[in-house]
Amino acid sequence: MASGEKRSENPKKKFKHSPRKRTVLIVNDEWGTAKGGKSTVHRQIASTAVKAGLDVYVTALKADKEDREDAQEKEIKCILTPRVNPYLPDKKPNLNWLILHKSYFPHLKEEIPQLDLIIGHIPVTHDAALAIKREVFNDAKLCFFNHVIPEDTEMYKETGTPHSVQRKESDVLNAAANADFICSVGPRMKYHYDNKYRALDDFRHIEFIPRPDQKFST
Repeated sequence: MASGEKRSENPKKKFKHSPRKRTVLIVNDEWGTAKGGKSTVHRQIASTAVKAGLDVYVTALKADKEDREDAQEKEIKCILTPRVNPYLPDKKPNLNWLILHKSYFPHLKEEIPQLDLIIGHIPVTHDAALAIKREVFNDAKLCFFNHVIPEDTEMYKETGTPHSVQRKESDVLNAAANADFICSVGPRMKYHYDNKYRALDDFRHIEFIPRPDQKFST
């Protein structure tokens, strides 16, 4: 380069923009752990996604100050709760509110302009997660976390029968057919469903190992 000649700058380097953070919506009925195992896993999934660099949104049928402070501490972007319409007859929060999201969660698109992944829990919120994907965020990927093996649980219920076991296992397989991938909670569940999911095309089955909350670690 001749003396006094200016070095040309690369405009692409100078004006390079950072890529958009990926976003995930995890559909659940609560943030706390009042209902036990599924909600505990739900919180761990949310924290894991935050640590992976994602913006994480979650749904809950209600959330008190303690829930919101805990979620904020874990760097959850927002707990989305229902907007109750006084003209609708159903006033008590229930799982139908998540499925009827256009009536009770009409603000989803307003709160999350662009979404990459929706997560639902089998057997509690997978129908709601599928409805939200189809009707609001059609381009988002869909993942289900499976928490149940029906043959391990149904026969211990008063209404449990071999027929109900088959029906509920069929429900799990039908749900999986709508997802881009499934995470089975624990090795036994992963082993149980491995062969059953083989018939699904272009499908990923992943094992998820729950771990104790960090506050219990020494």
